[in-house]
Amino acid sequence: FQGFTTEGLRVVEWAKRLVADRNAMLQELSMLQRNLTGRLRIGAMPNCSPILPFITRRFAEMYPAIRVSISFLGVDELRRKLTSFDLDAGLGYLDPDDPGLLAMRPLYREQLGLLVPDEPGFPDSESITWSEAAALPLCLLPGSMEERRVVDSAFAEAGVEAVPRIESDSIVNLAFHVMHGRFVTVMAHHFHHVAGAFPGTRMLRLNSPAIVRQVGLLWVANEPILPMVRALLKTLNQMEANAELLDLAGGGV
Repeated sequence: FQGFTTEGLRVVEWAKRLVADRNAMLQELSMLQRNLTGRLRIGAMPNCSPILPFITRRFAEMYPAIRVSISFLGVDELRRKLTSFDLDAGLGYLDPDDPGLLAMRPLYREQLGLLVPDEPGFPDSESITWSEAAALPLCLLPGSMEERRVVDSAFAEAGVEAVPRIESDSIVNLAFHVMHGRFVTVMAHHFHHVAGAFPGTRMLRLNSPAIVRQVGLLWVANEPILPMVRALLKTLNQMEANAELLDLAGGGV
């Protein structure tokens, strides 16, 4: 087997759509019976990892018969898997120039911070500029990831070029390098929710410029909405009504 022909690729695309519609129909019927079952497949940027447990906890309380599967992906792969129906929903940056294939619901605004070792030789202030951060020993996500492109743009806006000594596609691995390798890394400021998991580190706010990106829920823009997505939206709407999303992000919806 060497690959699909052009016609074969179209058949695969339609087959995935038909299977997704069939599964959605069965989920719709179970929802009408107030017994929604099955599996919710979520894709998310690594930066969303501290936020997801709060969402899935509330979702599990509302829909105890549904299993949740989570994959951490780059933004480009996340969008591709959504449109190929390999995922039900995704958490990622909202793009105002999106061609309209995906529907969007804002969740929170993400602000970037700098995780540094809590020891002599590293800044002991509460904030730091991007140009100051560029002079420190950096470890960052790979350049192919959207989160890294945001970081590179911020350094460029500050008039500096940052060259990381280490790159890794794992946020946790980057944090370990801060803990034990005397490096610093850029990550979403809401990682303070798991600060206890990275002892010996501190989170500083990055400014000049202050980078804030809108993060939201993404799903295929079709009608009717997939039952799993509808259930997730209901969960998020209830969390927003209780101001839980505002508290999680620390920066508002």
